[in-house]
Amino acid sequence: MNIANNIDKIREDFPITKQYNYLNNPAIGVVPKHVLEEVDAFSETQLAIPAYPDNNMTNGEIQEEARRGFAKLINADPTEISFHENTSIASNISAEMLGLKRGDNVIMTDLDYPTSLPWVRLARKNSAEVRWVRNKDGLIEPGDFEQAIDDNTKVISISFVSFANGFKHDLDEIGKLADENSIHLVVDATQGSGYLDLDVKRSKISLLFTGNFKWLMGGFGAAELYCKNDLLEKFESPHVGWHSVEAAARRGAETFRVDSYTNPKTSAQFEVGNPSYVSIHCLDESLRYAASIGWQNIREATFKLGDALFQGLEDIGVEITTPFERKHRSAIMFCHVTGVSGKMLYDALRKEKIVVVARPFGELDGVRIGPYFWNTEEEVESLVRTLKQFSK
Repeated sequence: MNIANNIDKIREDFPITKQYNYLNNPAIGVVPKHVLEEVDAFSETQLAIPAYPDNNMTNGEIQEEARRGFAKLINADPTEISFHENTSIASNISAEMLGLKRGDNVIMTDLDYPTSLPWVRLARKNSAEVRWVRNKDGLIEPGDFEQAIDDNTKVISISFVSFANGFKHDLDEIGKLADENSIHLVVDATQGSGYLDLDVKRSKISLLFTGNFKWLMGGFGAAELYCKNDLLEKFESPHVGWHSVEAAARRGAETFRVDSYTNPKTSAQFEVGNPSYVSIHCLDESLRYAASIGWQNIREATFKLGDALFQGLEDIGVEITTPFERKHRSAIMFCHVTGVSGKMLYDALRKEKIVVVARPFGELDGVRIGPYFWNTEEEVESLVRTLKQFSK
């Protein structure tokens, strides 16, 4: 679908545009109206059929459709995908499974989101080391990781895209570096899922997790964990439940036994109980919705808006800490005006019904902005005009 030629029709799926200029997608994305209608219609049908077994079987089928859809998006096998309540749960599972022992070290960055905290806790608990790679003017290069690696490095944990300034890591280069040194690359992809090209095989990623309530437009209640097949053969989930045992796949009598169980060699082992089926259905519908528009079209439209935003902010002289080079760009931008607090900028924008978020970045105080494909250049220009009153 050509987004420019169909923008009015697309924006009908985002009723918020009638009252607000919403440029806060890095915080919480907007679920398309069509997606919510499909989920609501499905929920209505559940009132007329037996909750068990009919409803339960249908939920399971939708879950598998969503699993296949997300796997395709990141070039994974469906058996490598599991569903969880949120990315923090998925991150904790990743850290607990891989573990750290005394003498090990994990490499992290100061651009990461707190979903990486399980590694800090694990290092403290087991007397391991956290090695910090610090950004330089908002940038981190693969060579910075190389300098931190030694024979005791077990994990590199990073956010694909930084929530703070929108910096995007070169996953292919970092993955190559990790693979050459037999290190696990663990990635929080929440701020880059969907609109950015992401290939877990090409980037040699060991574990990846993402939330649905931002760029995937899937709302709250579900998150995905990718665990590559090699690890599924080598490690075992740190948790177990009736839903995660081998027999659960065929719902045999063994499913309900407590005297023994068999651990499946798929990501199903991480799904210890019933998930939020409604949330997973929402993801399934949002993936279908995005596919109908075309992920490549979404990426191109989003970056076109980002280019207009960058140029507009540069023209009025505000300070931008987001890298302009495309290989490190995302849909997120952070800007700062000397002598003006982020709250002042936020308040001025909100007065014009322009929604962003006030955020700090290091010692700077400013606002974080994130347009998506359904926004318009007119909305970007409106934001720039409002900020111009504060520029030099």
